Amino acid sequence: NVLLELLDRLDFLAGSSQLCQWYGSELPLLRNPFLVAVQMHERPVTPCSAVRRVLVDGKQVMRVSAKLAERREREVKLLDAAWSRVSSGPKWWPMCSKPLWLRVRSAEKVLLAELDRHDAYRSVLGLPATAAPRK
Repeated sequence: NVLLELLDRLDFLAGSSQLCQWYGSELPLLRNPFLVAVQMHERPVTPCSAVRRVLVDGKQVMRVSAKLAERREREVKLLDAAWSRVSSGPKWWPMCSKPLWLRVRSAEKVLLAELDRHDAYRSVLGLPATAAPRK
């Protein structure tokens, strides 16, 4: 599976003592295919919508759910904290615009969904799941 190959494709970089020494812990090199400060296994979920469709007098209307609004607020805070880690990196770190980071998040979401599908298939076959994300 080509998508799953992307997950570990750059792991060989962690074998370079020079890279590890230069970048330190600010650049996780294992299972970080896009080389960003927040690895995929630390990726915050995309905030949910607080709006839901409900039936009122037989018609669908949009309503804000207080519980979902609270959940969304928590998820937005986690997303903002992750963006802060990405955007406030060391001076030597390449700058990443928020639109680019959001595109990376979309690509990560596809990879993680593929990993879930792969693990579900392995489960049907009675095989163990793919190795858990490494730190």
